[in-house]
Formats: sequence, C-alpha cells, structure tokens
Amino acid sequence: MVYNVLDAMEFLQNNWGDLASALGLAASVLGLMAAAWAALNARSARQAAVEARDRISRSLAATDLERSVALIQRLKLLHRYEHWEAALEQYQALRSMLSSILARHAELESGERERLFEARALITSLERQVEEALADGKRVENPTDMNSHLNQIQSVLEDMAGAIGFGM
Repeated sequence: MVYNVLDAMEFLQNNWGDLASALGLAASVLGLMAAAWAALNARSARQAAVEARDRISRSLAATDLERSVALIQRLKLLHRYEHWEAALEQYQALRSMLSSILARHAELESGERERLFEARALITSLERQVEEALADGKRVENPTDMNSHLNQIQSVLEDMAGAIGFGM
C-alpha cells in the first residue's frame, strides 16, 4: 500500500500540469454547457414575454375597438331621437378613442391607420354639421345619412377587430 501511495505521489508530481489542464478543460466544457442551457432558457423566456405582450396588446386593441363601436351605437340612437346636444358631447369622445387606437397600436397596417384617420375626419365633419345647424337654429338635415356614415365607421372598426382575432 505504501508503494501505491508513493507511485501516485510521483505520478501527480510528474503530471501535475497535464492533470490541471484536463480538469480545466472539463470545467470549461461544463461551463459552456451551462451557459448554452441558460441562453436557451433566456430565449424561451424572452419569447414568452413577447408573446404575452402581443396578446395583451391585441386584447387592449379589441377593448378600444369595442368601446368605439358602443359609442357609435349610442350616437346613432341620439341621432334617431334628435338629441343633438348630447350627440355633440359624444363626437369628441369618439374622436379621442380613434386617436387613442392610432397612438397605442402602432402595429396597425397602414391601410387600417388610413381608415382610422378618415373615420376621425368624418366624425369631425358630422360634428361640424350638427354645430352649424344648432347655431343657426335649424333642424339637422339627413340624420339617416349621418347614421350611414357612422355605420361605415363601425364596419371599419369591426373589420379591424376581426383582423386581430376578436370578433364583435
């Protein structure tokens, strides 16, 4: 047994550098494997975060679109019963909602953005028409046409909601 310990000590003394190199190589390989595993997990976590952010963004967009459609429904009802002063208050709210959709949802395609800009301009036109009639003490002309315009805007919003995966 003494012979084996002496042989082992001599072996270590003569090959210490080789043994240290082998241990260093093994530690490096293990470290590289651990780093690769951590990178894979980080990429999976990053991907999950991106997917969650996209789902939340789509959900918020759907909520904004649903609120806008509900406001359009309210405006059509106000038009039908000729509650023009109340309608005037709602035009601004609808324009703000459309602006909010444009600002918060940069992922919208350029065609969708253009349709929202047009819808916002149309709402401004309807508001101006009502303001002028009320200022002149006249009756608002063609409320049915006004509701037709609101129906067009509503269709645009519903199409957008369908495109992001949320039907109304």
